[in-house]
Amino acid sequence: MIEGQKVPAAYYRLAGDERGKYGHKPVGYDSWGYPQASRYVRKMQARRSLLIWKVYGKRLDGFSNDDHPSESEPGSGTLTWKGQPMDVAKFKHRLDIDFVGSVMPLPRR
Repeated sequence: MIEGQKVPAAYYRLAGDERGKYGHKPVGYDSWGYPQASRYVRKMQARRSLLIWKVYGKRLDGFSNDDHPSESEPGSGTLTWKGQPMDVAKFKHRLDIDFVGSVMPLPRR
């Protein structure tokens, strides 16, 4: 439930899973925190949402994956930055989610 309302499970997992109940947990925190609604959606900043990056097939926020520390593998709990391991306790506030893969869904032919 989101604020006392019943919502479809898919919506909840995409836009209301701040605590990471489903899927990968946030690194070093018990929630994704403001402004993340979940791993996939950033509140009021669609261009910084992983879901939108997957729709367009690229990052749209002006950053590259190497601009901020991120998990070496989603859900691993370890941070890396430019290929080097980082101390989670010291750098978790700078955490970013990387865009990997390609556009989803695949373009129609």
